[in-house]
Amino acid sequence: MTRRYVRVSLVEPGATATELASHNRPEVLQSLSSQMGQRMEAADIADAITYIVTRPRHVTINELLIRPTEQER
Repeated sequence: MTRRYVRVSLVEPGATATELASHNRPEVLQSLSSQMGQRMEAADIADAITYIVTRPRHVTINELLIRPTEQER
């Protein structure tokens, strides 16, 4: 696929403010909030994806790990 300039990227987001966390039990939510600190917004992830897809044709971003500064792990 590289000869056709098909590019594949893996985006690995850290703690992001989504509804997903609300599916946890209260004690899990408490633990997560103390470990994560401030979370990213969906716009932060969208900005990272925009960066990936706007690179020149000859550039591929294979992996992008994006996390909030305060995230411990």
